[in-house]
Amino acid sequence: MAYEQKPNSAMLFPEQKKSEKAPDLKGEANIDGKVFQVSAWRNTSQKTGKVYFSLIFQPKDAAKQYTKPQPKTGGTWSDVEDDIPF
Repeated sequence: MAYEQKPNSAMLFPEQKKSEKAPDLKGEANIDGKVFQVSAWRNTSQKTGKVYFSLIFQPKDAAKQYTKPQPKTGGTWSDVEDDIPF
């Protein structure tokens, strides 16, 4: 049985950072029945020296909006330019 995220809760897991700007933690949140991807960065306040986390919530569906462009279909050979030098 798969784990079901409880309403108005979130879970974060440590991430292996691939760059300095990559999040320290990633996970999911269920807010009012909508699922969000959560990214968190561990920071230290320059004034007080206290550690805090900065979070970003993105709709989980947002990643699906950006899909790889599909090649054009239905073209004919006459659509191809004849710039081949041989």
